[in-house]
Order: sequence, then C-alpha cells, then structure tokens
Amino acid sequence: MRLLTKAQKARYAIREFKTLTDAMAIRGFYRPNGKMGSALMQCLRNLSPEIYGSMNDPRVVELKGLEYVIDRLPKGIEACNRIILTEEDPFRSGEREPVIPLKRRRTCYRVGPHEMCFVITRGLSEIYDILTHMTFLLGEAQKIQNRMADDSGHPSIEWKVLERQLKAEDPISGADEEQALWSLSIILGRPFEETRSTFHYLSANQKEFDSNNGLFRLIYNLGKRIEAELHNPEEAIVIYLTPSLMQVIGQQEYEKCWAADIKTHLVRKNLQHRPIHVISANMHSVVNALYGFSALSHIGKTIDASSYDFFDTLRHYPEEIETFASANGLSILPDRSGTH
Repeated sequence: MRLLTKAQKARYAIREFKTLTDAMAIRGFYRPNGKMGSALMQCLRNLSPEIYGSMNDPRVVELKGLEYVIDRLPKGIEACNRIILTEEDPFRSGEREPVIPLKRRRTCYRVGPHEMCFVITRGLSEIYDILTHMTFLLGEAQKIQNRMADDSGHPSIEWKVLERQLKAEDPISGADEEQALWSLSIILGRPFEETRSTFHYLSANQKEFDSNNGLFRLIYNLGKRIEAELHNPEEAIVIYLTPSLMQVIGQQEYEKCWAADIKTHLVRKNLQHRPIHVISANMHSVVNALYGFSALSHIGKTIDASSYDFFDTLRHYPEEIETFASANGLSILPDRSGTH
C-alpha cells in the first residue's frame, strides 16, 4: 500500500472535516462528544495544525493554542454548553450587548449563563473557523477533566488549590499567586514558566480589553463543563446550526457589495483589462510579503539574515509598512458590506 505524504494526509483531513461539517449543517446540530464530534476531532488531530501545537499529546494541555483560540472566541465560551450558529442577528435592535472576540471581528451574544450565539456573516469559511476552534477547545477540556481527580476518584490536591483560589474574595498575588500557578502547571502538564507566561498574557488582555476570564477561571470552567456532561446527559454540549443559516450559505448578500466596490476601483484605476491574481490570505500577511523588505530598507532599519527574525521585526512597524505600500501601489478598500 502506498504511503501518503504529510501534505496528502493534511489535504485528506481537510476534505473530511468539511464533509463532516456539511453533514452536521444538514442535520442541524451535533454533540462534540458524540460520534460526529469525535470524527471531527480525529480529522483535526490528523491535520495537526501548527497553531494547535501539542494537541495530540494527551499528557499536556496546549497553552499557546489556548491563547490563540481564546483570542478568537467570545468571552465566557468555556462555560457554555449550548452554541448556536445563525445568520440572523437576534438582538440587532440593541437590547443586548454583543460580545466581540479580541482578534476576530464577529458578533456574538451571551444569551444565558450557558448559551452563546454566533452571528455568521462570512458563510462556510466562518463556520469552519468556529467549529475548528471549538473542536480544539473541547479536546483540551477533556484533558483537563482527566486531571481533576486522583486515582481514588477524589478531587486532586492541585484541583482543590484551584477551587480555593477561585473562591477567594481577594485577588491573589506574590507568593500565593506563584503557588497557585505551580499547582495549575501540574494540572496542565506544562512547565511552570510556560504556565506563568500564558497566565500573564491572558491577564493583560483581560485587564485591557476584558476579552477573557483569566487562565484560572478558563481552566476551571473547561474541566467542570466536561464533568457536568459526564454526570448528567442533559448537560451535554450541543452545537446548533439553524435552518435559516443553511439557506443563505453560498448566497451571501455581502459578496455583491464587495464585488461592486472592487470592480469600481479597478475601473477607476484603469486596471479592468489587466490580468488579476486572487490571493486568499490576511491582508497584512500579503502586504508584509510584498512590501516588508523594501519598507524596512526605506526607513533605514537593519535587515536580519534570518527569515524568522525578519518577519518578527515586521510586526513592530505596521504603520511604516502600510505608508510605504500605499505610496507604491497598495489600495486599501473600506468594507461597506456590513460583514465583519
């Protein structure tokens, strides 16, 4: 039997993930801990995206992956067991405040203590994005739940420390914080320094943007969410895709507005008869790749020979790069479509 290359396995996993997602959409719902959810998880493990790091290691919780996902999902998602994906904004009139993730401009609503609603505006790609993040998050939650109890089935010493810390009326600091982080690192199976780094990263975003509940609360809620489902089937995590959402997939109203704006701009620049190359990527990634080297040279910055260090340097000069790019052919079109 011919062995598949890593790239071929990845392509197969992506196709399978999309096929399963489409089947779930037709069905209208799925349980992440059910058969279809387990199949999705296996696809993600086969694909093993770099951003999800050590997700395939059952002994450790992937912290950098958690940072990435929590920045792109609404605050409080870790405590929810009902996730609804819909194309209709049910609270457009303003009767409920939306919850906007830190690094994804998508409208979400915390409908109740355990229910979150996502308003889909980008079609299937956004659905794939959300389900991928949720699949990873719940996979890590299962690892956490496995570390909540000792061999006798009683709460572990480290889990008791976490519970006491969360019940404390005053925020901890200094030696108490270090002790709590040490116990948490044992639960997570991560080195102390990695745990502390993620703690400070999430804490900084929590204080500045109110975008998450902090590492202690996040880990506690993820573990308790899985535990609740194991003890009571009615607490099972379910993800719903509304029928109205499926009816508009592939017929997004936003694409027409985008296409009209792009065509108008091309005609204005007299470029409508030139060959066009379409790139599906983050705008800043394309701008950095095309203009980054020249922009840094233009402002007199030393260019590092290492590609990794070079692209890391680009992160610190977004305004300078955009200014240089705009003066050398870049056109940035504002989004008037109404989507995020």
